[in-house]
Amino acid sequence: MRLFRTYFRHVCEHPKSILARVYGLYSVTMGEQKPVRMIVMGNTMRVQQSTNIQYVFDLKGSMVNRIVKDTTKLKPSAPLKDQNLLKLCERDCVKLLRF
Repeated sequence: MRLFRTYFRHVCEHPKSILARVYGLYSVTMGEQKPVRMIVMGNTMRVQQSTNIQYVFDLKGSMVNRIVKDTTKLKPSAPLKDQNLLKLCERDCVKLLRF
């Protein structure tokens, strides 16, 4: 709880901070299932022009349904997912190693 006090003080005093805004912590129970705990956070990307953005990722640390399949029609600011990052790393790491 001490961490949250410091965090909330910081984001209130620094409105341009790039720390994600925490809007709430929730526990949802449906039927007989175990509760699912989640945190709702605001997007930290605040850019005026997306010309310098190559990729944006929404990373969850999971591989289940974490891929955007058709990336050809996306804007540069559209978020990709965990498996997209792995594929990019596999492709680009070979180029980096040759450098």
